Amino acid sequence: MSSSSKFLALQTCDGKEFVLDEVIAVRSQTIKNMVEDDCVSNVIPLPNVDSKTMTKVLEYWKKHSEEGVSKDMLIYFDKAFVNVHHSILYDFILAANFLNDKEILDIICQEVANRIKGKTPEEILIEYGKKHSEEGVSKDMLMDFDKAFVKVHHLILHALILDANFLNDMDILNMMCQDVAYHNPGVSSRRNTTIKRKPPEEIRKEFDIKNDFTPVEEEEIRKENIWAFE
Repeated sequence: MSSSSKFLALQTCDGKEFVLDEVIAVRSQTIKNMVEDDCVSNVIPLPNVDSKTMTKVLEYWKKHSEEGVSKDMLIYFDKAFVNVHHSILYDFILAANFLNDKEILDIICQEVANRIKGKTPEEILIEYGKKHSEEGVSKDMLMDFDKAFVKVHHLILHALILDANFLNDMDILNMMCQDVAYHNPGVSSRRNTTIKRKPPEEIRKEFDIKNDFTPVEEEEIRKENIWAFE
């Protein structure tokens, strides 16, 4: 490490400070933006990240910043990195989302997707309820959790919407419908692929929804809601 290296101090939500090389710290797009905009103070606060999670994130950053590390070694490291209890995995998601680290967010969201493959929508909703019932979880942290929660395949999201509607859980229903309205489920929100302007036929195909309207009924609906098709 060069003697001319710059160091940054990060403080987690539980008060612990981490001092690290700026070259490693800017793997976080959030921190990189602060550095580029000259907004870095003596200590950079990380209100949505605790010290245990930050310790693991730093391990990831350092390993992926090492010279001479083979691709196979990084794949092995990544598998071990995500091989943790789901509650810890969700903490990783919150941290990666706040730090805006696409690499970590992608491997964790893939791990979450792999884990819920065999689960029913009901079991997935139970996981949501557990997180929202925890004490001491801030509104910002829950918002980050929700963003990660809806990053599932569109067919899974469709099933979750049906279950949330049946259970009359307006919190989950509103969150999911908002995500469907503004983003293409199953596609990273960073691409901002909206379905607001998609025709009904395309939306039905995407969500595997059967059209149970006759052509006459559909034409009547279009006439009554002409504003929605403008």
